[in-house]
Amino acid sequence: MRTNLETELANTDKQISSINARLAAIPTDTAGNAINPNDVATRAQLETSLSQYEQARSYLVSDYQQLMLSEVLSTSTVVQKDPAVANPLPIQPQPMRSALLAAVVGFMIAAGVIFLITFLEDTIRDPEEVTRKWGVPVLGVISRYGSTATPIITVSQPRAPVSESFRSLRTNLQFASVAAPLKTILVTSPSPEDGKTSVVANLANVVSQNNRKVLVIDGDLRKPRIHKIFQLPNRIGLTDYFLHAQERLNGVIKKTEIKSLFVITSGNLPPNPSELLGSERMQEVVETLSSHFDPIFIDTPPLLAVTDALVLAPRVDGVILVIDPAKTKRAALQHSIEQLKQVNANLLGVVLNNVKISRSHYYYNRDYYYGKPYGKAAEESGGSGADTDTTELELQKPALRD
Repeated sequence: MRTNLETELANTDKQISSINARLAAIPTDTAGNAINPNDVATRAQLETSLSQYEQARSYLVSDYQQLMLSEVLSTSTVVQKDPAVANPLPIQPQPMRSALLAAVVGFMIAAGVIFLITFLEDTIRDPEEVTRKWGVPVLGVISRYGSTATPIITVSQPRAPVSESFRSLRTNLQFASVAAPLKTILVTSPSPEDGKTSVVANLANVVSQNNRKVLVIDGDLRKPRIHKIFQLPNRIGLTDYFLHAQERLNGVIKKTEIKSLFVITSGNLPPNPSELLGSERMQEVVETLSSHFDPIFIDTPPLLAVTDALVLAPRVDGVILVIDPAKTKRAALQHSIEQLKQVNANLLGVVLNNVKISRSHYYYNRDYYYGKPYGKAAEESGGSGADTDTTELELQKPALRD
């Protein structure tokens, strides 16, 4: 159609050119009129034909322009720069890339979880942290042991690895007393259930094995347990010194089944334990007993629970702080150390109790060293030199006075 329009338009232009040439050949005056009367009719006819061809040409030009516009609108303007080439590698699945991406994501998640656990966990994970962070030595690391016939495992299983740990604690205490003798030692803990009472009982036993006359005083006048561990009556105890200072009391100092180990139980629980432990009479009691026993271990309530241990701590030669790494929080340990320093107590060090063997890098395989498990060691130990005489011991000095 476009070609036909172009042909018709060309023919029309030829006709118009021919008519214009014929008109130009007719002579005219200045007004454009034919000079020869015979040419008037011819000129009029030519002008009419020219008008018709020009009108026809106008229609053809209009149709041609519309046709060109339609072709432009229907023609695509997208220009292909590079031809499409098929990818020889599949887009999905890609096992190697997926595995690598999964490994990276898994590693990041695991690292985040570990960091979160480490950040939120507030317990003591490393024994060296105690010395590094607070400048307090670790006197001993007591491993976790199961229940036995008696809580004093150094008696029932003297060759067990945990018993050796208590003997190591005894040795460290001896080194701590090189500068000044430690005749009175207070044992406490930041919080309940750290195992301080069992540490007192076992430590007192191994110290008494060095031919020393040892006394354990139950200074926990709120929840006493010493009499239960040593299976002793608690009808008469420490509080009776304060109630009957003028009398000579039989049965206050009790002899245990362990040779050279004696106990003063708590006695009846008073309404004012802190005042009793911090009184001058308590100081007189300790000084009097120090002339008969070496050393004296005093079991007291937890530091952060009540003030009983704090009022007595400055009056003794040294303090042992027992913690359970799985339970004791860093903040509790720090607060306990700060409180003892504020009252000018002689903090000898920290004992880590109930430590999991597999997690303690202080531990080595003592079963292999001794060549026997716990049970056989206990059976072949031959006892611990215990004395079955449970008669009560009486002080040879006059009774305490106000």
